Order: sequence, then C-alpha cells, then structure tokens
Amino acid sequence: MGLFTLLFGKKKSRKGETVKLEIMGKSYDTGVTQEQINQFNSKPVVGVACSWVESNQVEMVRSDEHKIYKINRVSPEQRNQIGFYGQKWYSENGEFCVVYSSIEEGKYNVGLVDVLKNTVAYRIKLTRPHRCLVSNNGIVVCEDWGNIESKTSYILALGTKGQILAKNAHREAVGDNFSISDDGRLVNYTLNYSGKNVKLNLEF
Repeated sequence: MGLFTLLFGKKKSRKGETVKLEIMGKSYDTGVTQEQINQFNSKPVVGVACSWVESNQVEMVRSDEHKIYKINRVSPEQRNQIGFYGQKWYSENGEFCVVYSSIEEGKYNVGLVDVLKNTVAYRIKLTRPHRCLVSNNGIVVCEDWGNIESKTSYILALGTKGQILAKNAHREAVGDNFSISDDGRLVNYTLNYSGKNVKLNLEF
C-alpha cells in the first residue's frame, strides 16, 4: 500500500471501471482504470537473482496523465550494502538504481547501484537531495533543496562515478515536470512558481 492510499483511500473498482479516490468523505474519479495502472506496473525487470532487482511502481495516474509513483524505500539488506536509509528510483531498463535521502546526518545520502553487478558504483554527500532519477546508462539527476539559509535549490547531473556533469541553481523549487532521457543526455524540468522550462544537454 502506498502513501497516497494511506492518506486518501481508494475505492475498489470493477473490471473496466475507472478508479475512484475517497478524499475527506468525497469520491473523486481518477479517469483511469485499475487495468491501466496494472499495465504501467507490469513492465519486466532484469531477470537476475539480486536483492536490488525491482522497478518503479505506479500508485495512480492523474487525469492529465501525470503518474504518481509509490514511495519505495531500501530494505534492511539493501541499507547494509548502500550504507544509509533512503528512497529508491530505478532506470527504465531496471539496470541501475539511485538511492537518496534528504536527512542531513550521515556520511552519504546519494548512491548509485549497478543492479546487474549487484554492486554500489558510488556514494556521495549532497546537502538535501529531495528527489533523484537515473537513466538507462547510470547518469543521475538530483533536485537538491540546499540549506535552508541560502533559499537556493540545485539541479545536479552526476556521472557514473559520481562526478558533477552539470549544476544549475534556482531560487524556487521544481514542479511535476522533472525527467532525464533514457540515454542520460537530456535533463528537462519546469520551475514551480515561474513556470519556466529548463533543458540541460549533458556531455560525457
């Protein structure tokens, strides 16, 4: 059960019916069926025996087709390997997993796992990584909220060894639109308040 379901609740739907959410006693239609959600969640993952073999799971799809994903945290076994407790995000092909945590304590709060090799490629320390994504070839992009005093957030693109490929600073947070291409060469995001769209072309 995901965080969204815990907070708001979800009505069971019959086959072919759209999923409805219960929010403060009122019913809202999501516009998508359970079958469509299951289809998003049924993508195959890498077929090897490894504790990191998983995929990102869709919680729901909004009427504007924006996907809300389930929060996926590391298991105790995975924490022992990565060295800290955080959230996971998988590449589209399932071969890489980025783990990140906004908790400032600890030596590391961002790490990249090579799922095929079952090894940690690198671990680094950022200020307050709010969310991270990873491409099919291990390029990571993170939205780092920075320290509270500076009121500045950062978009950082990281190479396969944790080196910084690009860094943008903003005085506002990033909205729903936040993505990296499968080949890791294009980062695309929209700033939340101004609505400005930013594209980063990466070279590596």
